[in-house]
Parts: sequence; structure tokens; C-alpha cells
Amino acid sequence: MADRDPWIKFRPDYWLTDPELRSCSGRARGALIDTMCLLHYASSYGFLTVNGTKADLNAVAKQLVWRPDTYRKAVKELIEKGVLDEDENGIIYCPRMVSDYKKRQVGRETGALGGNPALKAKTLNPPPSTTPVNPETETDKETDKEKKQRGKPNADALQEFKERMTSVIGDIPPEMIARAQDETARDRRRQ
Repeated sequence: MADRDPWIKFRPDYWLTDPELRSCSGRARGALIDTMCLLHYASSYGFLTVNGTKADLNAVAKQLVWRPDTYRKAVKELIEKGVLDEDENGIIYCPRMVSDYKKRQVGRETGALGGNPALKAKTLNPPPSTTPVNPETETDKETDKEKKQRGKPNADALQEFKERMTSVIGDIPPEMIARAQDETARDRRRQ
């Protein structure tokens, strides 16, 4: 457990769109997120175990500050809906967490070897061209006027931004505007 990340990879899109999970009650979904936190720190990642043995649901409920009967019903619902599962020894686990953990382990192992071997052979930054470039013949070069214009904000865009900000936070205090203008002028002088 020492090499365990202090966070869980959580995908809100899965949480909000997974059909099995969405068919569960709010109570069961609440029990699931609490259980996932325990499963993250379990000795066998994703499995509801205590020192490698099947965990007692009453003890787990107390640890998670749930009433044991309510927690047991929620876990039963999660298993019935296919969100959680039981192995051949009756140990409850989260298939999603187990598969994500295995993928993460494979990624760490291949990363330690230097990454994807199919990509290692390819050079991401090819060597520079040996053909000399004549700047006068290039048509895509910026003119001095274009370079100067690039650094200046568009007055219409500034006004639109100010209107949007005013609609979000109300009237912008004059001292805030002055400070922003001073910082902008200071940044331009540095360039």
C-alpha cells in the first residue's frame, strides 16, 4: 500500500452515464463512493478485504458511518445491478477499479522501460533541413507592422470582454481597471 496513489482516478462521465450505476438508488451510489475509498486502500486493490481476508460488512458499515442494515442493502443492490461483484470466495470487489488498476500497472511498467516501443523507433523531432532558407522569398513571414499589431489588443474585443465581465461580477471597480492597464503597459515595456 505504500506505493498507492493518494487519489482515485474518478471519471464523472462514467459516474453520470453508466447504465448499471444510474439504475441504482442514491443510497447505493453513496455507499459505492464510500466503498471505493476503502477499496483504494485495501491490501488487494479493489477488493473489500481486511488483511487479505473477506471483510465483515457490519464492520465496514461502522467504519464508513453507515447503519449496518442500510449499508448491507445498498451493497446487495450494487451487486445485483452489476456495479460490484463477488469472487469465488465471496469477497466483494469493484470490477471497474480492478481493471483500471491493472491498466495503470501495465502503463507504469512500460513507462519504466522507456514507453511504447512502437513509438521509440520514430523521431518526434526530425533533424532540421539542410536546405538554406532565403527570408526575402518566404511569403508567410510577418511584416513589422503585423508584428506590432499582434501585441496590441483589439479595442472591440476589450469592450466585449469588459461587458461580459460586468455581466458576471457587476461593475468593475475603477481601481481594478487602472491596475490591469498598468500591468498591461508594464508587460509591453518588457517586450
